[in-house]
Amino acid sequence: MTAARRPRLWIAAALLTLCAGCAQGTNGPSDGGSTGPRSVHALGKLLPAGGVVAVSALPGERLLRYDPDVQEGEPAPSDGLLGEFESRGVRLAQLDALKHRRKLAVNKQKIDLRLAQAQAEQAAAAAAQAAAKREEVAAQESRLGYLDESAEIAEEDLRRLEDLAASDPDLVTSHQLKRRSLQARQARSEADTSRRVWQAGMAAAEASMKAALASQNAAQVALAQAQSNDVLAALDQEIAMAEQAALRSLLWAPADGRTDRELKDVSLAPGTPPGELTVLKKRLEPGELVGQFPVVQLGDLSHMVCVAEVHEADVKGIKDGRGATLTSPAFGPTFKRGIKGRVVAISRMVGNAGLIPLDPLAPLDRPVVEVRIEIDPQNPEAIAEAAKLVGLEVGVEFDPEPQAPPDAPGGAAGPDASLEPSSEPSP
Repeated sequence: MTAARRPRLWIAAALLTLCAGCAQGTNGPSDGGSTGPRSVHALGKLLPAGGVVAVSALPGERLLRYDPDVQEGEPAPSDGLLGEFESRGVRLAQLDALKHRRKLAVNKQKIDLRLAQAQAEQAAAAAAQAAAKREEVAAQESRLGYLDESAEIAEEDLRRLEDLAASDPDLVTSHQLKRRSLQARQARSEADTSRRVWQAGMAAAEASMKAALASQNAAQVALAQAQSNDVLAALDQEIAMAEQAALRSLLWAPADGRTDRELKDVSLAPGTPPGELTVLKKRLEPGELVGQFPVVQLGDLSHMVCVAEVHEADVKGIKDGRGATLTSPAFGPTFKRGIKGRVVAISRMVGNAGLIPLDPLAPLDRPVVEVRIEIDPQNPEAIAEAAKLVGLEVGVEFDPEPQAPPDAPGGAAGPDASLEPSSEPSP
């Protein structure tokens, strides 16, 4: 090997050693050395504590306009109305048409009800008249008995007269016999004729009574149908659906976790305040169609957290309440040394890292556990600094673990010694 190539080899070896040390410190388990307090480093992302709220709409809707108060970085409008879609006009026209149909249906129901009441009264009167007629015809049955009895008496007188003429012809003339015979036949004919007339009248009265009762029942059914509100109920349901459709033609911010809104007039905004939400990003411009992505992204910036991705081998040494420092070149001079926070939650799931480290040699598929770090809510300046750039990737340095003195029970060889990282990551 020539003397000219030896310096180059030394420089290459030094660069490789430096890169290997950087890769291990950023992506692998943190190592605080064999002595001294141990610290854990990770990458994290600044987010609102309640997450980023994605406000979307039905795919295919076309955004007509935003509310004038919807500006990025500004609070969401107090009434919760963010924007309007192009279908708003058509849906309001459909709603007006349904309301007009209901008004016509109400007027028609009033007319039908009056007509049905008149028909019911008329049918009741006809039924009463038919009943009276039947009673009148039925009352004539007693007169038939008188006629039958008169016919029997006349026939009895004829037989006696015939018997008397047979015993003594001189006492009864032929003229008397003819006259008495005529009277008997006349009485019988009148009785038979009256009975046939009565039977026909009774049958007609029964038929009229049945017809009157059927008409009365039909009139009662028509009256009940006119009094029912089935048509109006169906129209009310259609109106309610049209109101919901008109409501969906507006873009609303979530109101205190509520997903439904009760409206009396959908042409007006509900007026429900959306809480302390801030407009983070307008993802859609007026005139564009709604797709799979949200229209607007909102967030409550009054409470900020950092979601850190900690290597699976380092998470065993992190406990709730442990302090952490968040650092980024994007922070202002006041927080040049970082923003303080504390661990409030540790995930139980291990997954692949979603944040990309700056080191090009660091593995991208490193196993990590999400650790949630809360920025002190009593420090409004720190929260305001973190809220300036939602989604900012920051460096996270957890406070060193307390180390027991070497001569104390459970010292370097005690229970806490197991928290020291091994040379290989845990499986």
